[in-house]
Amino acid sequence: MWMALLLGSVIWAEEQYFRQANATTWDEARLYCQACFKDLTTLTSRNVHDLAQNLISDFWVGLRRSLNGSIPWSRWSNGDTVTYQNWYPGHPVPKVETCPLTPNNTSMNSTTAPKMNNIEEQCPLVMEILTCLNLTYGELENITRPLVNPTPHTLYTTPVPTVNVTSNKTQTCDTKAEKYIEDSCVALLSFGMWKEKQCNESLPFICYDERFLGEIKISNVSKSEGYVDWSPGPGNISHYRVKVTGDNASLIYNETDLFKQLVNLTAGTRYNVQVYPVKCGRDLNPQNISFYTPPSDVYDLNVKNVTTTSVELSWNHSGNCDFYLIKGADKPNKINKTKTEICKLTPGTEYTFTVSAVVNETTESVSAKVSTFTKPSRVRDLMSADDGRTVITVHWNASEGIHSSYRICLNETSACISCSQCENCNQLGNCHYTTVENFTFTDKTPGKKYCLCVAALTDNNTLSGEMVTIEAYTRPENVELGNLEPSDQSIFAEWTINGAYKEFRVSIEEEGLENKNYSTTDKNYSFEGLKAGVYYTVTVTTLSEKPGLESESVKKSDYTTPTPPPWANATVLNETSITLTWGVPKKSEGASNIKYNVTCYSVYWNFSTPVYQTKENHWTFGSLNSGTHYNFTVSVVAGNSTSHPTSVSNKTKPNRKTLTFAMLCTSKTTLLCSNSKAQTETLNKLERYFSENLIGIHWNLTIVDRK
Repeated sequence: MWMALLLGSVIWAEEQYFRQANATTWDEARLYCQACFKDLTTLTSRNVHDLAQNLISDFWVGLRRSLNGSIPWSRWSNGDTVTYQNWYPGHPVPKVETCPLTPNNTSMNSTTAPKMNNIEEQCPLVMEILTCLNLTYGELENITRPLVNPTPHTLYTTPVPTVNVTSNKTQTCDTKAEKYIEDSCVALLSFGMWKEKQCNESLPFICYDERFLGEIKISNVSKSEGYVDWSPGPGNISHYRVKVTGDNASLIYNETDLFKQLVNLTAGTRYNVQVYPVKCGRDLNPQNISFYTPPSDVYDLNVKNVTTTSVELSWNHSGNCDFYLIKGADKPNKINKTKTEICKLTPGTEYTFTVSAVVNETTESVSAKVSTFTKPSRVRDLMSADDGRTVITVHWNASEGIHSSYRICLNETSACISCSQCENCNQLGNCHYTTVENFTFTDKTPGKKYCLCVAALTDNNTLSGEMVTIEAYTRPENVELGNLEPSDQSIFAEWTINGAYKEFRVSIEEEGLENKNYSTTDKNYSFEGLKAGVYYTVTVTTLSEKPGLESESVKKSDYTTPTPPPWANATVLNETSITLTWGVPKKSEGASNIKYNVTCYSVYWNFSTPVYQTKENHWTFGSLNSGTHYNFTVSVVAGNSTSHPTSVSNKTKPNRKTLTFAMLCTSKTTLLCSNSKAQTETLNKLERYFSENLIGIHWNLTIVDRK
């Protein structure tokens, strides 16, 4: 029995805990918790760690030494059995009783009860459990078997022996309590252990409440209204706070009844309703429910942009919805917009489409309906022979789907230049109807564009499929190409032509490289991005509207204008040789046939070389004079054109010789010859003379001795 008491399991409801900072007595705390919550909190191994976190003082909890005559420390204030204890060492302080027995003329007829030490030896596990629960063996006997006039508050350290007393003297028991609190209540210490205190002390306290789980219902939902009702909350509920969210809005109502009529709702909208019972100014856990208002109906359903395999639908809708459901094709479609294109339809077929608004996957509005035909398909393989100057022969293959005849139109004017629908052909009288797949036009003008259109008809020839168009031209004339106008990186070509044309194919070929082709409708073309100083050939061909039908090609050639090298260097090799190197002009980079003219001349010797031509970018000049300044030029030559030269100069290595000049100075003026200023001026005059007369020759004047 007592093992079941100690080891039995407990089913716990979901609880919430609320600390109250105002200090009161244990009785006042309990009354407040019972009024506004469930009761003072119980402590278990599962919740004590959370309750003790961040405590800065002691808090009353729901345990009192003796509550309604219960065994000490055995019941919480809510009636639950104490199954977990975490007493501060030395607590609870026991109530100690001493009962000395002085037998007089006493006969020991009964057998003495076993000593406690025998129990400890025989049942050590029981003693460990008693120590954990702060119980004595005598208290355990009170729990496990009824006694006559039991004293539940008495703690025993050893079993009381059974004796027969024959004395007439009255035996008395003296009770002495040390640090013992008769009316004691438990406080949770800030570090998580327990300790008993005087119940009339003022401490903050912890209440608990069981999570409220009620029922809520929604009924009579329409596009703009709904009726919600709920179950009552526990205890003294002052009112209910009703929160309604949806359609980007949030509304709050305070109600004392158990129902609320919701109005002014938006069709096709999800609404969330939360009902909070309010107790002692505190919101209990809400009752929640969600619902959808039905979506409003779709209207103004229209069809446009009908093709052979698709139609475009558009409609209007007010309110909200999750998606629109379109039926009528092979599979229903779900979309989020008020228009859509239905594809993969069969040409020439009548379809009936319905569109409805849907919320919550299942709630569907009244459908809108519309019917339409897809267009007949295009005729296939429409071809024109284009094998004569005045005759056009046309044939094609039958279109897929349903058709009753064909309309074929030919237009020779610019009014039907695209022929995508051939709308003006009927007005011009150029349309014919046939039930066979060929037709021949005669007496046509050469050099004119022919716009030929064929369409299949169905639905009693009232619905036309897309017109299929081909275009043809008689062979165009050759151009008359004028002289080319080159620049350093472009060539401008211009020409004239008699007759009609679609465009011109122009090409330019660099010597030894492939052609570069371009197209233009103008009678001129500027070829850009060319290389300077390169020989190019320009070709112009007239094209008709029909691929492959073109004139003969006309060609002309010329050089682009050359540009000078960007730099040149003259490197001295020895007393008689200098190597000239230069860079390829940036505008000629990549060209394979650039030619250069190089020259060399000396001012002092009045010497100049012939003009040498090379395809390399270096040239070595020999047989030069030592110590002489030479000027070099390099330029690009292209046909009869030559670029501006790039110049550079340098001196050959001098063959050094030393000449010594001695000057004798005589003067009437005393000490003039020894004057340093006079000496410096004389030397400066000599240096100026050399500079003016030894141009381009290596020389150096150095004063050796001024004595």
